Amino acid sequence: MSNQVLLEISLESSKTAARLLRRQWEAFTPVWGGERGSAGDGIVDLEALILASMVFAHHDRRLWDVATWWAFNGSRFTSVHRMKSQVLGYSEDSAREALSDFAQSAKEGGDHRWEKFLATASERNRGSDAEFGNITLRCTASLLPRLRSAFGVGVKPDVLTYLIGAQSDLNTASDIAKGLGYTPQAVRQALQDMEVSGLVVFAGTRPAYVRVDRELWRGLLGLDEKPTWRFYGQVLAFLGDTNSWAIRNAAADRSIYILASEAREMLERHESAFVLNGLLPPATSHLTGTDFFGAINEGLETIDRWIGESLS
Repeated sequence: MSNQVLLEISLESSKTAARLLRRQWEAFTPVWGGERGSAGDGIVDLEALILASMVFAHHDRRLWDVATWWAFNGSRFTSVHRMKSQVLGYSEDSAREALSDFAQSAKEGGDHRWEKFLATASERNRGSDAEFGNITLRCTASLLPRLRSAFGVGVKPDVLTYLIGAQSDLNTASDIAKGLGYTPQAVRQALQDMEVSGLVVFAGTRPAYVRVDRELWRGLLGLDEKPTWRFYGQVLAFLGDTNSWAIRNAAADRSIYILASEAREMLERHESAFVLNGLLPPATSHLTGTDFFGAINEGLETIDRWIGESLS
């Protein structure tokens, strides 16, 4: 029974992740026949998108192809630091292998910043001959690499992206650091520098809230839609870990009680995927045994609905 349940969990997590990943790549190139720039108003978390695309390449080969295409053509807009921080959001080895595979392709494309990650490149790195045209960074969803293309790859354009897409003016340095994967100290220093130039405005002292004039930036950038920062990285890490865990154990002869315990730990570890996005995580305090499998399915259904709403 547990093997069948795990297979179903792996399938549902793959389908949910692929649905989001395919749509987000449309912000840069029409891989699946959609219109370029049709990824909605949610700002693409570029490093989360790349990493998860390679993690879920077993479900759709084109995810591998487009991530490899980006490694050759867009790695200069990609943050090494944020890619490392995204990997830390996963507990399964699949993310570390994905980082090494991307690094291999990026290095072959001439970006030597990624060399330090080549030692553990997986045997599946088989390259790709797929070509998806030139990169364009004009739509709302592509705001993160767009600002990097103008101001360079680093904490300041990423903080600016976050604040332009923030759904509230009550943003602290700690909030921004948690969302972007930087240290609070790095974010505070960036915000202090940006305040000097008038790019951000502080209010209050304990805590100190920071904001930007979002409508001003929207007009300056010529965006038709209001950019929205959502915590896609945390969601994709939950889906990736759930998928890898389910696949690894579906063919294994393990105690159902051990698997149930791991399922509980999985939900607790990735609670932020729900909370940061304003979603109610599956309740686990009253569950026992195989009930945790049902809780994972409940979590997957919640995320799938949220993705549908965020892409509409």
